[in-house]
Amino acid sequence: MISKPIALVCTCEIAGRVRGKGFPVTDLSARLKSGVGWVPTNTMISALGPIADTAFGATGDLILVLDPATELKVDFEDGSAPEHFFLGDIRTTAGIAWECCPRDFLRRALAALKDVAGLELHSAFEQEFVYTGVEDHPGSPYSLESFRRQGSFGGALLAALRAAELEPDSFLPEYGARQYEVTTGPATGIAAADNAIKMREMARAVAHRLGHRAISRPSSTPTAPATACTSI
Repeated sequence: MISKPIALVCTCEIAGRVRGKGFPVTDLSARLKSGVGWVPTNTMISALGPIADTAFGATGDLILVLDPATELKVDFEDGSAPEHFFLGDIRTTAGIAWECCPRDFLRRALAALKDVAGLELHSAFEQEFVYTGVEDHPGSPYSLESFRRQGSFGGALLAALRAAELEPDSFLPEYGARQYEVTTGPATGIAAADNAIKMREMARAVAHRLGHRAISRPSSTPTAPATACTSI
């Protein structure tokens, strides 16, 4: 079947969902300058889908401009399409940072920290999630048994993180039902937040290719401890 490679430019919205638009990779040089069209109300789409009350309505034009330093391209070498996306900044059509751009929120906060305290933030994240490819087995948090039951997922995830030019640090079965955790090395400033998004998306991508999901909470186990993943 005829096909052309596509890349996406994305933003991680305030609902925690990574949303964006795709374009032919052959247009990358042009998209580095022009970005893709975006609309203000996209930021009001909730994590569950419905659009929250918004003052923006259906009007307004914005530009989602990709940051070339955030490129992620991972080929899983299994016949599936590679994961290829960029993270970007939401700007007005005049090229000015939009006041509700999540990355600009962070950029301004980091600048304020540097200005007030003379500090730079060097950080990393624990990403905890429920992997649907295993059954709940009470009494086995942190156990070798729980590690064994996840099969090839953990190894594939760490390989994907390394292919995404992150620094995988650890992978383990956590306390909650079917809960696992992955960590990577730290980074400075906005790069740490970008890496956290990439790490979450690689967990989802690997689980998808194994026919399962990496999710925030197991729908079939409503009594799971509150420590069950809230970060992915």
